[in-house]
Amino acid sequence: DDDDGSADKALPTERENTESPEERVFDYADVLTDEEEELLREYIAAYEDRCAMDIVIAILDEDIEEEMDADWEDAMQEYAEDCYDDNKFGYDEPYGDGVLLLDNWYSGQAGSWITTSGRLADEYSQEDLDMIFDVMFSQIEEDPFTAYSSFVYMIAEY
Repeated sequence: DDDDGSADKALPTERENTESPEERVFDYADVLTDEEEELLREYIAAYEDRCAMDIVIAILDEDIEEEMDADWEDAMQEYAEDCYDDNKFGYDEPYGDGVLLLDNWYSGQAGSWITTSGRLADEYSQEDLDMIFDVMFSQIEEDPFTAYSSFVYMIAEY
């Protein structure tokens, strides 16, 4: 039983959400090659099925503060949550189990935000996320594909 008295829900053995798009890599900044995007999609698909969660990566090169009319942190959080919700991501159901990495390359506003949903909202501590960011940031400038692959691996392994 969970703390609220409800029984733990068994993880689905296959994807149950049919309302979200199949796409998992949104490279609006053209940071990755077409081949790298395809490899990342395949990598994500393998881990999604193994971990029963949606894993989404959205890459921007935008003035997020102006677009969202908010400071950087609030703008990144709002954009990431809107992207997740607007696309009805979630492995088990719309707005269900999943994680979205928002990575912005815009000068002066570069950085990443992770939003989680469903059972994953409580599974990652701030220490876990900080470690994931540390690994990603050590790789991102030199090799974005490796950084995003590392994100997928670390999210799935936790």
